[in-house]
Amino acid sequence: MIFRFFFWVLDLFYRRTLLGGKVPPSGPLVIVANHPNGLVDPIVVACVAERQVKILGKEPVFRMPILGWMAKLAGAIPVYRSQDGHDTDLNRGVFDAVHAELAQGEAIVLFPEGISHNEPGLQKLKTGAARMALGAEALAGIPLGTKVIPIGIVYRNKARFRSNLAVEIGDPVDVAPFVDVWNQNSKEGAIALTKEIDSALRKVMLDLERWEDFPLLELATKILDDEDEHRVTHLRNLAIQGKETFEKDPEQLLKLKGRLSRFDAHLKRLGLSVEQLDASCSPPRMAWFTIQNIVSALLGLPLAALGLLYWLPPTLLIMLAVKLGKPEEDIVATVKVLGASLFFPIWMACSVWISQHYLPTSTFGLPEYLFAFSLLGFSGIFGSYFLRQRKEAWEEFMVLVRLLSMKRLRSYLTNERDSLRKVLRGGLDS
Repeated sequence: MIFRFFFWVLDLFYRRTLLGGKVPPSGPLVIVANHPNGLVDPIVVACVAERQVKILGKEPVFRMPILGWMAKLAGAIPVYRSQDGHDTDLNRGVFDAVHAELAQGEAIVLFPEGISHNEPGLQKLKTGAARMALGAEALAGIPLGTKVIPIGIVYRNKARFRSNLAVEIGDPVDVAPFVDVWNQNSKEGAIALTKEIDSALRKVMLDLERWEDFPLLELATKILDDEDEHRVTHLRNLAIQGKETFEKDPEQLLKLKGRLSRFDAHLKRLGLSVEQLDASCSPPRMAWFTIQNIVSALLGLPLAALGLLYWLPPTLLIMLAVKLGKPEEDIVATVKVLGASLFFPIWMACSVWISQHYLPTSTFGLPEYLFAFSLLGFSGIFGSYFLRQRKEAWEEFMVLVRLLSMKRLRSYLTNERDSLRKVLRGGLDS
């Protein structure tokens, strides 16, 4: 029940896309994922697993007000970390609990990096996931069929409401081939399986060495304009392609990055995007574009205003919590999601109380409240969309105005884009 509520909040906050396969519906599983977004990541994994899971979390969470209660209610298992001031020998009980769960065919979730972070790539993995999986197989005495399921989590802008979230479920890693090595030397067995887990995770996430590479990778995906692949898959494939090219011919890759950087600088200086180079900017097109957006703004404004004004008080409280709490970048979304889970229901309850005390008692019954909150919920989401669309429409209008007066420069940039597209499609061999 507690998970279902947070699944709803998650899909309200993010626009989630599921890629890859599916988590097996039965059998013992160790589900592992990268960890870029604090307490939001466990909710994401539990949501896409579509089966009951037991989540391993750092012990301090279990002592936090409300969060600790929810973690215990969800059946989470505390992990004792040295950086939290704990004796790691306490984790013997954790391993026993995990082994028991796996022996019963259950699924556990953990984040083998050991920390939530804001780094561009996968951090060095701890061996805990491998030791838990192999330990369960060894203790059972018979093959359990334990598998490790890698899940990659990629946020477009993790702290922004209604931003994109891509979750990719990778191919299962079979634990059985590593059991013999574990029985002979547990350390070597754990290291070998951890390497396999590391490789599996990198195949389903965006694994970069530097954040500075991300804008150029994103620019390259827009230049290629391949609609057959999801954006995250495309970014990952380009990143892998870039690493392979760097190993073969680093000078060639640096030359390409230089061209992309110069092309990007031209676009930014003119306030253009790659897609807008092909935009039609004739006077009739601009007139029709203007009429369309004025009509859309006039029609949508009442509903957008209703939603934005009604949800403004709890939104301001969440913003205040972020400002006063000053969380690390990888925890901002956690504060926002948990704040929304707390402040929005309280605000709705206050609305009911106000309506009961200050409106005629016969005005609102259960059907009226359900209709009102459905309308207000929809109008809040629509209000966010409305503001984003109006901002994008204004920016596009200004682009069309600029394009009218820069035909030669536009032609040059279009030719450069097409040339870069040929290079990128040729496997960086040009």
